[in-house]
Amino acid sequence: MSSYGWGDIMLDTNNSAITAAEISIIGTILSGAIAWLVATIKCNNDRSMKYKEIITVERVKWLNKVRENMAMCTEAAYQLKSECCNKESDSLKMAKAMDLLCQNLDLLILMYTHSEEDFVTDIKKFKNTIEDKADEMYGISHLNKPGSLESIDIKEDISTFTQRCQQILKRTWEQIKEEAT
Repeated sequence: MSSYGWGDIMLDTNNSAITAAEISIIGTILSGAIAWLVATIKCNNDRSMKYKEIITVERVKWLNKVRENMAMCTEAAYQLKSECCNKESDSLKMAKAMDLLCQNLDLLILMYTHSEEDFVTDIKKFKNTIEDKADEMYGISHLNKPGSLESIDIKEDISTFTQRCQQILKRTWEQIKEEAT
C-alpha cells in the first residue's frame, strides 16, 4: 500500500493536469454562479427599492391632493356660512357655496372609501350637519323664520372636521413613512 503526500501528487504530471483542469472548470462555474446570484439579489433589491420610491412619491402626491381638498372643504364651509348669514346674499351664491362644499366632501369620500370607513362616516355626518344648519341660517336670515343666527354657528363643526382631517393626514403620513422603509 503506497501513500502519496501532497508533494507526490504535484509531481505526478498526469494527475496534476487533470486536477488543474477540473479545478479551473469548477472555479469558473462557481465564480459564474456566485456572480449570477449576487446580480440577481442586487437586481431584486434595486427593483424593490425603485418600487418603494415610486409608490412613496405617488402616495405623497395623493396625500397633498387630499390635504388641498380638505382645505377647500373648510374654505367652502366658511364661505357657505358667510353667504347664509349675509342678508344681501342671494340664494344662487348660497347654492354655489353649498355645491362647492358638497363636491369637495364627495371627492374626499371617494379618496378614502375603502381605507378609512370611519372617516367617510364622519365626512357624511359633517356634510349633513352643515346642510341642515345652512338651511336653518338661510331661513332665519332670508325667510324671516324665528331663531338666532348665533345659535346656529358652524364654527365648532368646522373645527371638529378640521381636527379629524389632521388626524387622518397624520396617520396616512405615518403609514407612508413606514411603508417606505
